[in-house]
Amino acid sequence: MNISLTQKPIQSQKIILSQGMINYLKILQMSNLDLKEYTDKVLNTNPMLDTKNNDVLENYIENFDNNYYNLKSNNYSYSDSIITQKQVTPNNLKEYLFMQISEINIPYKLKPIAIYIIESIDNNGYLIDTIENISDNFLTPIDQVKNCLKLIQNMDPAGVASRSLKESIYIQLKRKNSINNDMINFIIKNLNLLAKKSYSKLLKISGVKRSYINEALSILKTISPKPGQNFCSSQEEIYVYPDIIIHKSENKYKSQFSQENELNLIINNYYRNLIKNENCNEELSEFFRKKLSEAIDLIKMIEKRKYTILKISDFIINYQKDFLDKGFEHLKPLTMNIVAKNLDLHESTISRTVNKKFIQTSRGMFKLKFFFSSNSNHSDNNLVATTSIKNIIKNTLSEENKKKPLSDEKIKAILESKNIKIARRTVAKYRNELGIISSSSRKI
Repeated sequence: MNISLTQKPIQSQKIILSQGMINYLKILQMSNLDLKEYTDKVLNTNPMLDTKNNDVLENYIENFDNNYYNLKSNNYSYSDSIITQKQVTPNNLKEYLFMQISEINIPYKLKPIAIYIIESIDNNGYLIDTIENISDNFLTPIDQVKNCLKLIQNMDPAGVASRSLKESIYIQLKRKNSINNDMINFIIKNLNLLAKKSYSKLLKISGVKRSYINEALSILKTISPKPGQNFCSSQEEIYVYPDIIIHKSENKYKSQFSQENELNLIINNYYRNLIKNENCNEELSEFFRKKLSEAIDLIKMIEKRKYTILKISDFIINYQKDFLDKGFEHLKPLTMNIVAKNLDLHESTISRTVNKKFIQTSRGMFKLKFFFSSNSNHSDNNLVATTSIKNIIKNTLSEENKKKPLSDEKIKAILESKNIKIARRTVAKYRNELGIISSSSRKI
């Protein structure tokens, strides 16, 4: 048998995220409040940006007063300019991670990956993308992506950027120098049994004493299941303003941005004209050209964000038209994959777009994520959204005879009369999620 090595060219398509795309994805998933805070910071550092009906020009002119900066000289000092950075306190988890990553020596080629990983961490501190997907997107070996992830997992808070609860707990335990490896391995290996409080079974299979289990439980109480929760603003959902307002015209719903959320960013012509000024030295002109390019890119990204949000919102509200017209019982099951296929977008784009966005409808204000729901079987092979079933259960129990409350089996029968077939245990699950106690406890 002859064995030989040959090289064959193989064509393949890969998606590589540019820095511009990473910045756009960051802006896309921001709430309007986050975006407003972000643009306010940029307005303070980029003289090329201005807002309509907002006279900030005088402040910039004062910062670049010709008596202080001689535009004809070559003695312009960046350290004295408005681009001087100030120490800031992080407002959220991602800002905190970016502050830490700036102090770490990361290879140049891995910096975009590190940025992407941080942008893919949710408010609870977990990584919502896979190593394999990141590797494919950046055409980078998996080992290098893992090394980059490990750098971020070594940051504070402990457990951040984990891909599962078990990994987060393991990282947090390893940070605690007072815990030996045997205890750490015992906790990780038996995590499910500890969570289920199956102590008898655990005693039997592990052979340890009950005091050892008690010690493990005490340690687990010091672990945060959501390492990023301390950075979530407690006021995030207290004061809520809609991002989108919908209107009905000719039996069709249409989305529009709330006027309060219009940023109306424009280019400042005063500083744009300075670039053409013969008296402006080359170094200052280059600074202004860079800021002009950054300003134009930001305006384009915000407009693209607006277009994407409205496009997705229009599809969702017209897909859920029966809900808007007839009520909660008519909410259809909808997945992000369905929206992605219909709009020819990536599913991750849908996820980022609906993140922290609120919509004002004739039936109240909802998170855009509200309209995405799992489903249960319907007798005629249609599907019924879980939210609709819960609403039926809630309304049914609100009208029950308190002296003879309905059992889960009777609720199941009522649902079947409406051509909705689900198991009794599913009824119990939905009832518990609604915060409704059992029939025996409801009885007066």
